Amino acid sequence: SSIDLLEVLLKVSAISHRDPESKLVLMGHSLGGAVVERVLAPALVTAALANASRHGAVEVPFDLVVLANPASSALDADRLIRFFERNQVRLVTVDQEQRTAPADGPLVASVNSETDLVNRVSYPLGMWVNSMFLRFRKDSEPGAPSQRRLGVRAAGFVDSMVSHDAWVRENGTVGLRPRPSAQHGAPYWIVRVPPEISSGHSDVTGPHFGQLILTLMARNRVFDYEVRLGLQAGLRADFSDHDPGTGQR
Repeated sequence: SSIDLLEVLLKVSAISHRDPESKLVLMGHSLGGAVVERVLAPALVTAALANASRHGAVEVPFDLVVLANPASSALDADRLIRFFERNQVRLVTVDQEQRTAPADGPLVASVNSETDLVNRVSYPLGMWVNSMFLRFRKDSEPGAPSQRRLGVRAAGFVDSMVSHDAWVRENGTVGLRPRPSAQHGAPYWIVRVPPEISSGHSDVTGPHFGQLILTLMARNRVFDYEVRLGLQAGLRADFSDHDPGTGQR
């Protein structure tokens, strides 16, 4: 169950963080990526909202979460990204003096191959059949994908959700750049990669894919043992003037 898996992941994290020089990177592929995303989302929401009342960054259990060609609904990613945006949640580094600074990378990176036929063709076909028995809200924002569209497609194949592109430079190294159209600053990146990095759904172990992961790790200072990562909310939860009797302010 999701509770059992979350328990295991958080216990592994707790054991790992007993050593000040230990960092933890979690990766889930395909359906594994979908499971990791769904299981961790409530924990990340809880951590972020705990920060809203503590006036500081709350340490996160993982230094990077990679979803490799995740076979998951774009709706799941959209909900988490929108939560981060609503509450102005940012990923920060925390040094030994408890000083914070913006992190250069994401907490969650969804890495999607543009030639992944499973997620581009098979997944939406199966989800379209399944969606015949589901109901979706119709009040999406102007210009935004409908909830039904998000519900039947993988996030890597909803163009408006892709935040970054990766490519292989002439010298063989991997580059990573944000899309000009990507407006959100949420610590959840959706990265689209060419076949040189991932040639299909199961190609997540090649050298260029590994270089991309190392790049993301370096951005989060995973190799710097004097810093930890934390979530910091820009909006502090304050219900001091809330009237519990009427439910109104």
